[in-house]
Amino acid sequence: EIYTLSLHDALPISIHEAIRTVNEGLRRFPENATLHFLRGQTIFLHTGQIDAWGAALVRYGSAASPLAMLDQQFHYLRFKHQYAELQSLLNASSEPAIRVLAGSGGGGFFGVGQLPTAHYRGWVALLLGQSSEASRQGREVLAFVAAQKETPWNAWFLRILESHGQLFLGDHGRAITAAGSAMELMPQERDIEGWQSAATAAAQVYAWSGKLDASMTLMEQISALPSRFGPMNRDRKSVV
Repeated sequence: EIYTLSLHDALPISIHEAIRTVNEGLRRFPENATLHFLRGQTIFLHTGQIDAWGAALVRYGSAASPLAMLDQQFHYLRFKHQYAELQSLLNASSEPAIRVLAGSGGGGFFGVGQLPTAHYRGWVALLLGQSSEASRQGREVLAFVAAQKETPWNAWFLRILESHGQLFLGDHGRAITAAGSAMELMPQERDIEGWQSAATAAAQVYAWSGKLDASMTLMEQISALPSRFGPMNRDRKSVV
């Protein structure tokens, strides 16, 4: 954990310092799967080179929990546009939800609780043009949100889930409203990383709802954030 936090602190300085930090962690803990995943993700987010991330998933995936791997594989395959493989991955999972991990910097994700796997399934259905399946998963996401106890820590995250659930259902108006509420609940002055996550989610909703100008305006605001977030995290592909 010390090395993941040090990586996060080093990113605003330079990508080279960040990689040096995580390499030092791997020198001491060479079989630590989390550090290998972080190294691959950091290289990808700052250079667009995805091979190190994929190699880490193949080599060290068995050392990580199946639920943690589900999240890693989902984002990796989404960036690779391997949607059929994504669907196969999700078909093999029977878990209704996974615990949300805060990641290297923590940010607003501390204390948000769980993420329904219907959220992953809804995105895959949307990407594959399966509208009826997307609607079914959207209803499951909204049912999950309704069953959660809302707190000051998870309210913004629940609005993100709500916005995506409405998007899967095709209710763009409610999706946009919920996405806006998520950003209001997580302003930059509260937590800049939490705001970036909320803004990226809102940009996705705006883009899929046909509000391309609003989506790109948000992406431009995200692009002005400190360099720790990485250019690939601000690329227009992240709204797909």
